[in-house]
Formats: sequence, C-alpha cells, structure tokens
Amino acid sequence: NPVGRFMKNEKLQIILSGHQPIGDMPWPILVSSRDETNGSARWVIPCDTSFSGDTGWTTTDGCESTMRKNVGRGSVKSGRGEVSICETLVKFCHSKNEVSAIDMHGCLSDGSNYVMKNITSNDYENFRIGRALATEQKRFYDTSSGISREGIFWIKAKFGHQRLVSHGKGYNVWNALIR
Repeated sequence: NPVGRFMKNEKLQIILSGHQPIGDMPWPILVSSRDETNGSARWVIPCDTSFSGDTGWTTTDGCESTMRKNVGRGSVKSGRGEVSICETLVKFCHSKNEVSAIDMHGCLSDGSNYVMKNITSNDYENFRIGRALATEQKRFYDTSSGISREGIFWIKAKFGHQRLVSHGKGYNVWNALIR
C-alpha cells in the first residue's frame, strides 16, 4: 500500500482534505490498521460536504428498510442544504506525540444527527469504519429514481446498530443504512 508506506515514512497518522465533495459527512478511509502498523492506524479523511443538499439515499435490494430522503438544498446557495453540518475533531496526545482520537458529529442530509467518539477505538473496529463493504453487498436500490446503484460502497459511520455506507462517483454520492 503506497499511501500507507508514505504516511509511515513521513510519520503521518491522518490526512484531512477538502475540495472533492463526498456527501453529507466526512468520508473516513482507513489506509492501514493498527495491526498493520504495530501502533497507530493511518487515516485519510476527505471533509468537503459542499454538495450535501444533493446526496441521494438508497436501500439495499430486497431489504425492507426505512425510507430516508434528503431534505434538499433549500435556500442555501452553497449546496450544503439547510440541515447538513459536520465537525471533525482531531485530538493529539503531546506526551506520546500521536493522534489519540478522531471524533465526528453533525447532521446528515435527511435531518438525522450523528455522533462518533474516537473512530480509531476498538469499539468502532467491529463496524469496519473506513473500509469497503464486501463485494456481495455492493448493489443498492435508489429510492428516488428507481435505479439500482452498483459499485464500491464504503463504511462511513456507526449509526445506532447500523452502519452508514456511501458510494460516490464525481459529485454524486448515495447513502444507505445497513446492519
């Protein structure tokens, strides 16, 4: 993994970026896990939510799940919509000279609030935050257009007992909640 090697060589644990819209919340990508690095995990987290008002919501094919819908852009000129907001907080431990926690909280494009305390902790490890879904779960039904979406869906967040997953292509991003 060249990105993981680069981050290790440069002693980087996290890269936060913008300027590429990624939906209605930051998109954590686990570059290398704690096990792979014998220490701290390495993350890239794109944080540009400038087109949150356009995020689509999908459901898994054949699954009876609650319909969620983006409330839209409203009168906001930025494209974020009137409800979407996010904050990513990076906590640094000076005595160990390393990132000690990454917290995220905000409101999704459907009006749902989320809070994730320290996505690097073992509590989130079981939810596979920052990783791609297994290939057998990569088809989702777009409830607004009636079209199936296929591609790599990434696990963005723990959302209650579910996981928020997203797929993006260009400026188009689709969310779904799965178990």
